[in-house]
Amino acid sequence: MASSSLPTTKVVSGHSGFHAYSPISTLERQYAGSPRVFLFVKINANCCFPGGVEAILKVKNNALSTLSTQRDGSYEENSRERTGSDYSDPNANWDPFSFLSDHSEDASANGSALADGSTAANKKGPNLGRFLKKVAKSTTQSLERGFHNIAIRADQGRNADLMVLGLYDEQDGLLHMTESQPLPDDHARLSGVRFLVPLILPAHVDGNNRVVIKLWIRSGAAFLQGTKSARSYLIGSVHLSAARLRSIGTSGAFLDCNVQSTLVADGQLNICVVPDLKFSPLGGRGWSLADPDANTAYQSHSSLFNLPLDMSYGFTFPPRPHACLVASERAVESTVVLPIAAAFATLASQAAQVSLHHAVTVRDRVFYIRHDSAVGEYADVNVGIGVLQTDPEMLAHTTPFVSASWQRADSIFDVELLHPTKVPTASSQPTDFRPAIAFRFFPKPSRTRILPALLHANGGRLPNCGFMLGSLRLLIVIPKPRSTNGTIPENSYGGPASSLAPPDQEVWECMISLDSHVLQASGGNSVSLYPVHHVPSRRVMGTICLSLSLQMQQGPTVPTEAIPARGGLVSLVGMDAMMDHVSPSLDFDPQPTSLEPAFQRREQQLATMGVFATHAYVDQHVKNTRSTDVLIIQERANQYQAALTMKRSGKKPPTHEDRSPKPFRPSSSRPEILLSGIPFNCHTATLALNLTDPEQPRDSNMTGALFYDVTCGAPADHARGFGNVFPSKKDTTTFVNTGLTSPIGIVTGGLRRIESRRQELAKLVYDLQTTLTMNVQNYFGKERQQKNFVNHVTSSCSELQDLRWQLFEAIQALHHVTWHCAVRRASVFPQALGLAVTSYMASLSDSNKYQSTWPDAWAQHGYLVSFEGLLSAAGKELGMIEDASVGIGMLNRVQIQIQSDDGSSNKDRTPVPHSPYLKWLTFSAIGDGARTEYVLKLGVLPSYFNERIPNSLKGGTMVRLYPLLFEVGVDIRQWGANTGSSVKSQISSRSTNSTFAPEEMTKEPTGGLLDEEDDDVGVSDDDVLVQLNYEAFQKMNTYAFSIFPVSAEQGGQPRTHPQLETLYQHIVSSAGKMNHDILDEAASLSKQLGGGGVVFCKSGKDRTAMHITYKQAQFACQFRQRHPLPDQNASLPDTTLADAMMMRVYGTRLPICEKNVGQSKYAFNSLQVKFMPDALKPPMNTLAGFLKGGKVFAGGGIES
Repeated sequence: MASSSLPTTKVVSGHSGFHAYSPISTLERQYAGSPRVFLFVKINANCCFPGGVEAILKVKNNALSTLSTQRDGSYEENSRERTGSDYSDPNANWDPFSFLSDHSEDASANGSALADGSTAANKKGPNLGRFLKKVAKSTTQSLERGFHNIAIRADQGRNADLMVLGLYDEQDGLLHMTESQPLPDDHARLSGVRFLVPLILPAHVDGNNRVVIKLWIRSGAAFLQGTKSARSYLIGSVHLSAARLRSIGTSGAFLDCNVQSTLVADGQLNICVVPDLKFSPLGGRGWSLADPDANTAYQSHSSLFNLPLDMSYGFTFPPRPHACLVASERAVESTVVLPIAAAFATLASQAAQVSLHHAVTVRDRVFYIRHDSAVGEYADVNVGIGVLQTDPEMLAHTTPFVSASWQRADSIFDVELLHPTKVPTASSQPTDFRPAIAFRFFPKPSRTRILPALLHANGGRLPNCGFMLGSLRLLIVIPKPRSTNGTIPENSYGGPASSLAPPDQEVWECMISLDSHVLQASGGNSVSLYPVHHVPSRRVMGTICLSLSLQMQQGPTVPTEAIPARGGLVSLVGMDAMMDHVSPSLDFDPQPTSLEPAFQRREQQLATMGVFATHAYVDQHVKNTRSTDVLIIQERANQYQAALTMKRSGKKPPTHEDRSPKPFRPSSSRPEILLSGIPFNCHTATLALNLTDPEQPRDSNMTGALFYDVTCGAPADHARGFGNVFPSKKDTTTFVNTGLTSPIGIVTGGLRRIESRRQELAKLVYDLQTTLTMNVQNYFGKERQQKNFVNHVTSSCSELQDLRWQLFEAIQALHHVTWHCAVRRASVFPQALGLAVTSYMASLSDSNKYQSTWPDAWAQHGYLVSFEGLLSAAGKELGMIEDASVGIGMLNRVQIQIQSDDGSSNKDRTPVPHSPYLKWLTFSAIGDGARTEYVLKLGVLPSYFNERIPNSLKGGTMVRLYPLLFEVGVDIRQWGANTGSSVKSQISSRSTNSTFAPEEMTKEPTGGLLDEEDDDVGVSDDDVLVQLNYEAFQKMNTYAFSIFPVSAEQGGQPRTHPQLETLYQHIVSSAGKMNHDILDEAASLSKQLGGGGVVFCKSGKDRTAMHITYKQAQFACQFRQRHPLPDQNASLPDTTLADAMMMRVYGTRLPICEKNVGQSKYAFNSLQVKFMPDALKPPMNTLAGFLKGGKVFAGGGIES
């Protein structure tokens, strides 16, 4: 039996690896002390009580009366779904373990307690109530012991008993607990049990006090897990001095402590004591160049950053049984995401202003050339039509109709001025002129772009006035047929009904040159008779009497030419116009004429057709769309820049409710459009492995290892949504009569899908241009066979006018979609860039990389950054995938340069606040359109630049980003998309011989979505994942051949790099499957190729947590497996899944959930979990559940 005296301790100096690796002079300032102390505990074989709880219950002579037993009420409540291993609820403030400090049934130091709970102090004589309570209590304990025995026997050892360690203060208050570990079997018991989760001594415990470690055991019987009758039994305890624990230095120490117990003999706790370095040592393992400066970033006057989240674990290291492999998990916010967002927003704001001014001048230009706008230089023309004088026999029993149009000098299409209207007739000229019809218009003088035929007819030169106004054309229609009642059918305008075919009517016309009236000195009102000719014979059919006054005027000044679009937002985000020879050139500048004769001819033909945008559309676009978007981008730039220098005061809101621009943006802020340029829920997730060995404390061969990835929410424009980009029916009042409709149906989704539809629109525009050009040629050819001279297409030619209007609609739709894509790109790209640069900074801070040849590879081939998405290809998440794919693809235009800070001030430099070494950054764009390149320059302190930046990255070296995107859906929505795709495929294959077309069954709706939420379940595309993964594979394959060339064999160089064969097989077989192995393999290959990783899902907190913890656990397990065991025939078991489950409960991911939505729960329910891959399934007691309305759903808590 163990001695009841205080435990003896042995202190052994150790090496934990927490000191900075190869420190430089500026990194020597470390922290004076740590606020907390980690105790990693391993119990020896003697502490594992043989037989467990069942053996304890068999102790004779009322042995249970000498053991401490405590009820476990809330503990059991949180253990109902445990199977074999115990994961407590981190949200419970340790309340689930309150039974361990229940003073009414407290245990003594050696494990004994009174069975009836009474003491000598309270025995004051006979008392019936006390007696009855004693009897009742004794009876209850007897029943519970019997129930325990039955439950344990029924379990038949299928579920191991569970052991747990608790740390208590002198008042027996619980301070912290480890995870529960199963009681090992006889063979495994020989090596003892190591608890992976440490006991944490908090800062508030007085150093003069003592703390107690207690070892508890409870039954693992399945039947007891759902009842309140389960009890925990104290095996033993160890007393320690808090002062002694705090005195241990950063190198760590080992304590061998004897266990006080009445149950076990020679029990011992092997304790590895390591101070908790809340912040990674500057420049040390686990630290990133993107991390904030702990000395300034977390001060009360600056609330820009939230404190890092950290947790440590103590793994076994079989090659050294006495050592402890300390794994320090951290999640730290990035200092670069907000400055990058601010720098890009500033650039985008300037570009957006250019685009706005450009659009305004385009609008004014379109307005200027209209016939009804009295602006700029124009002719004020008033026309009054009197009577049509002709032979009365020609008009017997019919009424003529007259219409008027302006034949512009710069366009082949007539402009209608007067709808068909009845005109009076007379056989002779009236003595006095009284206009029966009057109208007014304002033709604009043309000095350039004049129709070649008109210029040629005038001898190849302009009239003496120096410009041309064109002509006024009057068209007189003489209806011939009559209805049964003797009247001529009329339309709503009072003109002849369209049912009248051309053979049933005669057409006369009168042409009046406006240029001849300009040359008249008086410019006054003149009444004249103008001849009317028969069409097509050109015979004179009579005259028309009309008055025409023309006076040149100068109205409000407007630009006759639009300012260039170069430097605008569309160009900045790398987009080309995708339309040639279109007027007006909205968001692009006319390109030089091609030398190809066919292209020259096409350009000349289209140049004669005038503008293809209505003033109503351009005006509404400028007022309602572009101006709003530009204001938003400007406000972003202003707020982001202000956030970098603002000193905050007042009460800080909860993190998940904060909507101000900060490096950490909670996922609950996704609808905030002003924050759309900042990546949300961004953390650098690290797992640093450091070996602490009491026998070899200074072993330089064990330098540890480091895992790091960036985790975040999907880089997408969540605020704009993924519904129809065109106004729905309820919004048409805003765009009434503008021609803004979609000729290709609804356009929904994210950038990848929208830009694909944009290409459809561009092709439609090209096809319509070609069709219109050919039809105009045919029209002129046909007309010129009947007339001597035709230069214009009359407004009465409905076929060509309808075709022209279709081109109007297509071009306006293309303009609208182009601007929408540009604005989306301006939101998505800075998110992706901030994430990629954070990953690059982490790699640049990794000594294993910057001291190797990887920087040389980065300089030559680019820095590979692999984005690993966990979104489902359905509903809104499909739109997020599509946004992310384009934003990530834009990263290959980015080059990064590291510079030494020269100390000078420059207005183009964006500060990087609270970074110890990054001082500023600049972001600029070079080129325009699809040729746009971006340069990001980072200024670092000279000392850091000289000592830590590799030579290959100095001297102005540019490192280009090499982005990849792998995507795998891992939840029930992806399962549904896969199933639906399979069913659709089966139906399609079965219907090949049917009477209906399969396409009809999947035809997209033609109307707009009533509610943007409908898109959440309306669209799925399983094929996009295969396409994205194959595209990423091809890029990675190219990169792998560049980094690790493969010598050509007899059959030539292989198409697939040998290292990527497994990944290729996973991808080609992934159609219709949730194959998480794709991400797992891609992540491993990215590390092997010297790259970094970015993990994201919709919010960056749930599926991301499952994936990153699996990767971290896999990394720790592989690290241990790489080192040989003492027994060469032995193998280390794969504990990846068990370790990942532990990290999901005790690590940083649940606190990240709380940072984002205010609740420490994963946004899954038990149904969703059933459809997830085994590697990504969360512990069941960490789920938010099904029903909304509870506390866990407050603040947008459920997002999956």
